[in-house]
Amino acid sequence: MVVSLNPKGTLAEQAYAAIKEAIINLDLGPGDAIVEDELAAQLGISKTPVRQALAQLEHEGLVVRIPYRATYVAEIDPADARDLIELRSVLEAVATRSAMTGLSDEDFVEAEDLLDRYDTAVERNRLREAHELAERFHDLILGRNSNRHVVPLLESLNAQVRRLRALGGEHADRARRTGIEHRAILEAIRAGDGEGVERAVRTHHHAFVGHIEDGRVDREAVS
Repeated sequence: MVVSLNPKGTLAEQAYAAIKEAIINLDLGPGDAIVEDELAAQLGISKTPVRQALAQLEHEGLVVRIPYRATYVAEIDPADARDLIELRSVLEAVATRSAMTGLSDEDFVEAEDLLDRYDTAVERNRLREAHELAERFHDLILGRNSNRHVVPLLESLNAQVRRLRALGGEHADRARRTGIEHRAILEAIRAGDGEGVERAVRTHHHAFVGHIEDGRVDREAVS
């Protein structure tokens, strides 16, 4: 387990960001024990900001704390995976449709470039790089969303969904289909087809549900 601070924000905020990223990236896996003393020592800070960070992560459902007994990384129930992704699908469809009028010509050029680079990374089997480019594509689109209520809700689900992706592993066949799905989303936006945008976003997320239910996620790791 490697957890390190990024010197930005208060110590509690830094600890929160570092521990959350370790959970999402599976450096701290489902069911792993979290020992405050060890984390504080590794981060080079006192236990107080670590304790504050863990309280916030508990509120977000990433950590389970049993007073005076144990703290551990929350398990993922496979039965919850569909519900999480379905909810994100609905919210992201709304946010993407809302972003349609906010995208400039320069944004479309950048989006095309990200998708071209994504395809190249997949072809060269650089799947982690492809995943990062996909995240940047989503961030670009959602960054133009005009519905200020949707993004905070999406962010509250994002950590859980990212953890599911990490547990699902990196698979070239799924990555290739993801590239096609992203282009369908972008083309619907470019055409000004609101219903098509929502349909393309939901198709993209439903395909990921299928990816999980086909057994790609390590069932032992999440149950």
